[in-house]
Amino acid sequence: MEFGRAFIDDWQTFAAAVGTDLQAVGKDRQRNRRALAIGAATALAVYAALCLNLDYPMWSGMTALTVTAATQRATVLKGLMRIAGTLAGALAAAFLLGFVADSNGLLATALFATVTYALYRSFTSPYPYAWLLGGITIGLVLMQSMAEPDIGLHVAAYRATEIIVGVVSAFAVGALLLPATSDPEQDRALAAAPQVERRVAMRTALEAGAGVCIVVGLYALFDLPGFASAAVSLTRIVDPNPELGRHRAFLRLIGCAIGGGAGLLMVGTSIDVLPLFLAVIFVFCSIFGYFFAGPPACAYAGMQAGFAFIIAYAPSITPTDTLDPAIDRFAGILLAFAVFWIIDMLFTPQHPVAATPPR
Repeated sequence: MEFGRAFIDDWQTFAAAVGTDLQAVGKDRQRNRRALAIGAATALAVYAALCLNLDYPMWSGMTALTVTAATQRATVLKGLMRIAGTLAGALAAAFLLGFVADSNGLLATALFATVTYALYRSFTSPYPYAWLLGGITIGLVLMQSMAEPDIGLHVAAYRATEIIVGVVSAFAVGALLLPATSDPEQDRALAAAPQVERRVAMRTALEAGAGVCIVVGLYALFDLPGFASAAVSLTRIVDPNPELGRHRAFLRLIGCAIGGGAGLLMVGTSIDVLPLFLAVIFVFCSIFGYFFAGPPACAYAGMQAGFAFIIAYAPSITPTDTLDPAIDRFAGILLAFAVFWIIDMLFTPQHPVAATPPR
């Protein structure tokens, strides 16, 4: 019953926020400028990744979308933290694979330890975004190595490259379209340690690490779809503030459904002309970027809608005629939501509210 009431409350809050955002279209020039910058940076990143023949242009596009902040300064800071975290995670994963690649048991142990530590640091460090990306990257590389033992190093190298391409694209577009700075205090808040007790931070990180391992175990037993997406989702919805985590899970589901639906619509058009293909990415990611650039009540859903659209529409270097990547992501989010709910039920944490800055 409590879960159902929370869902209804989240939906009502989200619907009201969307209505307010729609009424404000065209009235906030800075927000509109950022939305256009998000669309342009995402399209540029996908184009650059295609030109470089990278495996997954979607990672470059998703990076550009999430890194493009309200100002040039904030974009640079967030981009540098994303690069630093990704490179550190990729290098750490490559190092660990030399010792644990031949044993799924050792891989699972390394996965739990590294993800737990990285998330703990993301709750306590002045650079939470870098630690979060480090944990996500090392987790993805180790999980892919468990599924396909021979591709771990390849995944590490290409993911790092795809992230760098996305960040550079965001920097380039930001230099042209974004103001240098508008609120120095808000920019600096991106590099501020969240106000979370270390005991609470460790408990939350352990819950997330355990949840990631549960997801991997379920995948091994039942060959479930979207296991990587489920693991990544868990790192974002398990939070020192359980209410914030539940709300973030709700927004993740809603955003994925909206963006995936838009992707389904555009995949059906079978567009194979590159300029038109990129124009579609620009338009939809600008729309979703408008909501991402708005108040917190639905900003996270806007970002997730953009992610889901890119995954559905531009998952790889070849034109897509399948929705499997988007379906896997949605299935992964549902799996993460279920695991998170079970963990929440078992541990029933009563954590204090954490003043966690937006990521």
